Amino acid sequence: ISASRDKTARLWTPMDDNTYSLRKTFKGHPKYVSCIISMAPTEEYPSGLILTGGQDGKIRGYLPDVEEPLFLLEGHSENVTSLYHSKFGTFISGSWDKTAKVWFNRKCMMTLTGHD
Repeated sequence: ISASRDKTARLWTPMDDNTYSLRKTFKGHPKYVSCIISMAPTEEYPSGLILTGGQDGKIRGYLPDVEEPLFLLEGHSENVTSLYHSKFGTFISGSWDKTAKVWFNRKCMMTLTGHD
């Protein structure tokens, strides 16, 4: 998977000749896509989930074979620059707004502050 300043994220498939083939282009970001992670399949998302963080301060969730976002998470006021998949279905996002947020079931459960 890759994120880009062209406002898209992409899912790639490895080929037998050590190259990659484009499988899907994810759309829906109005500005740069700054970070991306893939989450393993779960009961709720049997094909897995791809999360992207954008310059618009939003996080978008995609199914691997659908190019438009399944959901949009709002909470950051600036560029989302990092995403980390944690245990038990949670993930953490970091932003230029000097916060980190812990997410579970599409809800922000905690905001961590302290960075200057």
